Amino acid sequence: MFTPDMDKAMVDLIDQRICERRSTEERQVTGNNLALQEFDPTEKELTYYKLDPDRLSRRTQLIRLVTLQVLNRQLRKTLPLIDFSVRGNVSRLAGLVRAVRKVIFWGTKDSMWQEALQAS
Repeated sequence: MFTPDMDKAMVDLIDQRICERRSTEERQVTGNNLALQEFDPTEKELTYYKLDPDRLSRRTQLIRLVTLQVLNRQLRKTLPLIDFSVRGNVSRLAGLVRAVRKVIFWGTKDSMWQEALQAS
C-alpha cells in the first residue's frame, strides 16, 4: 500500500509539521520519540503531502509511523558502523542506506551529527 514516495512524504510530514507543532521548550519531539497519540495530522496536511486521507486509514498511518520508527532506531544503531566514504558498489550496505536516506527522520540524522561533533 505504501510506496517509497509515500514513505518520504510521511517522514517529511512528521519532521516538518508534527514534530514542530508538538515540540516545546521542555521536550524536543522527533520522529523517533513521537508517541502514537501525538501523531495528529490534519486532513489538509495529509493532502498537502500527497497522503490521501481517503485511502489511508488512521490505523494504516499509525502502523506506518511505527514501521518508520523501528527502521530509524535500527539505522541509528547501525549507521556509526558503516563507512560512507566508499562507493555503493564497494559497500553494499552503504549503498542500501543511501537508497533509504529519504525515510530517515531528521532527529536520527541530527543526533548522529551531534555525536560526531562531540567526538572530534
